[in-house]
Amino acid sequence: MIADGTVHTASASENEDLFWALRGGGGNFGVVTSFEYQLHPVDMVHAGVIFYSIDDARAVAEFYREHLANAPEEFSAFLGFHLCPVAPYLPPERQGKPVCVVAGIWIGDPAEGEARWQPYLDIAPVVGSLVQRMPYPEVNTVFGEGLRLRSNASARRRRRSRTGTRVTDKFRSNYDRLATIKAKFDPENLFHLNQNIKPVAPKFSTFHDADSVSAPSDANG
Repeated sequence: MIADGTVHTASASENEDLFWALRGGGGNFGVVTSFEYQLHPVDMVHAGVIFYSIDDARAVAEFYREHLANAPEEFSAFLGFHLCPVAPYLPPERQGKPVCVVAGIWIGDPAEGEARWQPYLDIAPVVGSLVQRMPYPEVNTVFGEGLRLRSNASARRRRRSRTGTRVTDKFRSNYDRLATIKAKFDPENLFHLNQNIKPVAPKFSTFHDADSVSAPSDANG
């Protein structure tokens, strides 16, 4: 449902520009009321979580940003901040203190799992880690209740950011196109909370018709 209250279907073949924008553009374009999923078979994966000292957060975050920009689609991770929980692989003296966290999953060839994770174990001294091969259904339980990250721990979208500079930096070269699509579906900027993309009319030098904009893989850049 978009800002004017009308309901639209967004897919690879219908409202393609809206579909592209929703895949990474957050809640800027409307309210999604239903999903249709295409499932893919997944068996064994290599997943887990790595904890670093908060003092190494900059080095970890910079590496994370550059690595994910070129990582294969089979590797997915998020970076966040958390108070160190109680776990057998974490030193007791760290419990309750701020730590930097990378959690993620490799769903490609299981034989490549260790090698795919190794750069994250080498980028900075590791406070503790639990990264291993496991059946896919276990991924959501690997942290346990004591290790489950709070929803505001993820830095994926910089949820607490309110400055336009950081929003444009997050979306990089896709920001102008997102702003054009925003102007088409939410010209009054009704959906303006959480990483707001301000509506901007298309520039003829870049976009001649918002309806005809082609769709790359997603809006995260």
